Amino acid sequence: MLQLIFYAVVIVLLWMAVCSDDDPNAVPEATRETIPAHTPNVAPDPTAFAAQAAVTAVPTDRPPVARRSTPAPTPSATPTVASGGDGGDRDSPDGGGAAERRTPDPGPAPSPTPVDPLVPLAMTLWLADGQSRTAAASAAWLVEGDTDVARYEVAIGSAMGASDVLPWRDVGLMTAYQARNGRDGVSLALDPNQDYYLTVRAVAADRAVLGEARSGAWYVYEPYAFDVARYPSIMLDAPGSFREHKKPDWWPWDTINWDAAYEAYLVGSGAMDLYHQLGERVLIGSPKVTILQTENGFPARSDIVRIGPSDPNAGGEGHANHIASMLYDCDELRDLPYTGAYPYYEGCQTNPRKYAMTSSEMRRRLQEFVLVPETLPSFESEIFGEMGAPQVWAMPHAHPTDAYFGGDGSSGLRLGDWMFARYNILAVSPQPGPWAGPENPSLSGNYYNSLVVGNKSPGPSHYAQSSIDNAGGSRHKPDIAVSPSNQSEASSWSVASMAAAASAMLGLAYTEPLLSGSVHAEAMKAIILAGAGKDYLCPEAEAGQLWCDALPSAAEQWQWSNTETAPLDQVYGVGLFNYRNSFDILTAGRSVAGVGSESTGWDTRFLAVDQSAAYTFTVADSHDSFSLALTWFRNVALNDDGSWAADLPDFQVELLARDGTRLARSDDPHNNIEHIYLPEGLQAGRQYTIAVTLTSAENPTRYGLAWQTRHDATRNSPWLNP
Repeated sequence: MLQLIFYAVVIVLLWMAVCSDDDPNAVPEATRETIPAHTPNVAPDPTAFAAQAAVTAVPTDRPPVARRSTPAPTPSATPTVASGGDGGDRDSPDGGGAAERRTPDPGPAPSPTPVDPLVPLAMTLWLADGQSRTAAASAAWLVEGDTDVARYEVAIGSAMGASDVLPWRDVGLMTAYQARNGRDGVSLALDPNQDYYLTVRAVAADRAVLGEARSGAWYVYEPYAFDVARYPSIMLDAPGSFREHKKPDWWPWDTINWDAAYEAYLVGSGAMDLYHQLGERVLIGSPKVTILQTENGFPARSDIVRIGPSDPNAGGEGHANHIASMLYDCDELRDLPYTGAYPYYEGCQTNPRKYAMTSSEMRRRLQEFVLVPETLPSFESEIFGEMGAPQVWAMPHAHPTDAYFGGDGSSGLRLGDWMFARYNILAVSPQPGPWAGPENPSLSGNYYNSLVVGNKSPGPSHYAQSSIDNAGGSRHKPDIAVSPSNQSEASSWSVASMAAAASAMLGLAYTEPLLSGSVHAEAMKAIILAGAGKDYLCPEAEAGQLWCDALPSAAEQWQWSNTETAPLDQVYGVGLFNYRNSFDILTAGRSVAGVGSESTGWDTRFLAVDQSAAYTFTVADSHDSFSLALTWFRNVALNDDGSWAADLPDFQVELLARDGTRLARSDDPHNNIEHIYLPEGLQAGRQYTIAVTLTSAENPTRYGLAWQTRHDATRNSPWLNP
């Protein structure tokens, strides 16, 4: 009863704070940034507060990392590196500098106010409803037990615990406060593209800080609307020509069903639907994105900058040329005969900066560089050269970070994971084919922080359990199956198709300020995984063994399965990559946390241990299915002696009905991907809540979340519907 009385008092205080004299009608919409831990069958209160913040100080023991100035990789484009970015683009929530992030327009670095270690004092902080939809900041807090508090102070910063946006303000003994621009001398100009953090601290009469509580990230919500006219794209020369595409003479007609293969690529991948959705146009990427291709050989192309010498013993030029064609070319723009690749369009990434390095050269550089904390500032330039760290790293061959010979592979795996996280690289690596067998010995198929892709072609779909550096249990690989444009069964081709699509979407994220949060690899990875489909998959009995020589029948459509603690299918991961679905999730825009969320959207932010974030939305109309993906990086730290320490944070995600009933849950303790898929979708007119919780981690951790209520039935087949 006392707790209910307290909640009622706090609600009144917040209402009084928010409804100022200059805006008497400013009762904000309900929004949650985080919620206390809930129990099933207990309804989360949609009129309550945003979130319970961390009661104790957030760890800030990570040393800052020296910032870098990356040389221009081409005469026409120079990459920028975030020093502080949009708040959400900071290296770490506490300003500690754990990983460098790229943003479209980083701006000056904020100067967070340092916070001394705190004497333990139990404090609980709530952000007011509507926090993400207003240009003001409202909060209420509670201090438990008898204290010697003389006053409270409130600050707002672009990093957790910082005060660079609103310096510390004395609010007396009030336990609710609203900072509003132009009132009481407050200057508060909030950017809709930036994350903010609110901190309240209790101060004694002798000015000693007794304790503080910090909020999770929040931001001013602004809806996004995609306009293809604002983004680089091309109209193909011969719209619809894929319908007349004929089987090549060399195709084994008696073995493989050509129509089934192209049905999977054109329709199952969503490529054709997205093409029509964009008005017969194809996105061609942005010069703000750098793509690095590493494999045995160099592509023989003048538009790709080579880094380092070639390996005369490696060969592989033909394979490298084909991968480059699948990344960058639009075949219909060239009057060429059929060459084994899909002639309608391939990656079409004509705008990004293009680089290539042999895998052996990458390994040599990593082996020769003495990587210890003192040499960190020069690592990027020594390893990546003039281009700097890429945004997209296409790794069609298996071992580019295997710089530690003679070990069990864990050091090379951690080195790769560290590089991807530190430099915010969306790395795409292949699940090995038949040579690897079920033990999956390659680094490419074992990374935590890359996007491990399998192959969905007429041939076998190769899969395995990870066998290197597992966190106490098994992980199923690949993360996602990709139907490559050349319909080969080798997963290296899937790398090219996936990297091209990722580049196009990242190009959009770097171009559109309201999508800038998705430049974080965690966010883009979640967007890609959440869009995956579960149709056009071969019967599981055939996957990895036989050729799938016909389209699955209606009875065979459901070949994908998972469990609560193993949310990825052991053959297909989250399913078949669908370009249109992922594009629709991205362009739905970053979703505001709380009851103002949308039924399709994405978000990225930091949480501390035991913090939660909730996204409550109402389903407007009927649809076919619901899909959700949650991703984050494994944290890898460099020890003083050059060895590696790894920490796998553990998130869980739940889908709740309005009354609090748990409808679905994903909690894999051994992986950094969670996934929920409901083939029957959600009920129209009903309210649902996605609840994300960080249950364990050594430091606050950024996650990427994406979800979609979607209409799969809108696809149409060029063969079934000519």
